[in-house]
Amino acid sequence: MTTAPTSSLGSTLPIDPSAANGTTLVNPADGGAGLPNTLITPADPAAGLPTTLPTPLDPPAPLTTLFPSVPQTGNTLLKQNAWVSVQQAPPGWTVDGRVSDAAALRDDLGQAATGNLRTSAWTGAVHLPTGTIAVGCSGTLLGAAQGQCAEPNILDVTGWHPADVLFIRAMRREDRGDGMGKIWQEKEICEKCQVRYPPDNFVEGVLSDIDGVWNR
Repeated sequence: MTTAPTSSLGSTLPIDPSAANGTTLVNPADGGAGLPNTLITPADPAAGLPTTLPTPLDPPAPLTTLFPSVPQTGNTLLKQNAWVSVQQAPPGWTVDGRVSDAAALRDDLGQAATGNLRTSAWTGAVHLPTGTIAVGCSGTLLGAAQGQCAEPNILDVTGWHPADVLFIRAMRREDRGDGMGKIWQEKEICEKCQVRYPPDNFVEGVLSDIDGVWNR
């Protein structure tokens, strides 16, 4: 078996000498970008040109959208107004996997927050029918009349029904008097959210305000 030379477009797989003129699979130079592989097959000899048949694309990266949709660099809105990030599910998703994804996105966004959002509470939710996740913070959404907790902010932006979501643990920079100082740590589910949502709307073991209805 012979091997075709490598081109500037990427590497080539071995040529099958049994095929007329050979068949070569050309891989894009930057395959990590999700570009398609291209199968080059011999064309009609009379035409003297190859026929190109694209193979399926690699699975697309999850689509992440920020709400409100405003520039992230040098824009004070992201420092003052609450916002929500929504990320579509990849193929083969699981609830446990999406809970982990939401927690990682919550930590990334919350710990990178600036301005008023630096002291906001951050949480995430998994939309159980689709696997889509959303991460958001407490405060006033752009255009909203008043601020609220992160959980209702997520539902207001996505339009999801509470019964279709699983909320993860809420986090915030705070000092709870536990000797750890003002650090990124779990925030108790407040009294208002305990009235809005039952415990099974949350992952198992979340902390909750002892004065809320869950603890009566």
